[in-house]
Amino acid sequence: MRSEEARSLLLAQRGEYDPPPRFPDVATRTAAALAAKDAHGDYRRANTMTAFAEALSMDLESIGKDRHLRVNFAPGFPLAPRQEDKVALVKHIAELRPAMASESFGISRT
Repeated sequence: MRSEEARSLLLAQRGEYDPPPRFPDVATRTAAALAAKDAHGDYRRANTMTAFAEALSMDLESIGKDRHLRVNFAPGFPLAPRQEDKVALVKHIAELRPAMASESFGISRT
């Protein structure tokens, strides 16, 4: 894996969130910890994107103390959709949101 790919993923953690994170302090702490791990070279051993995703997932879970946080690598997934695809996706999400909200976005209490 190229270091610039890993760095761009890590830096994305410090970007704008939409919607804003529910726990901004956790998001800030997690982003800082991931950046520190990157600066220390902790992700250099991840020599594939899948290995990097697994390492990043483990760190997200442990730093953020949330086992729901995962990073998956999907080869072929378009990283930068065309503008017309973005518009269609935003429209599709807006159409799905009421149904998703009525089902608590798939989260249930046990």
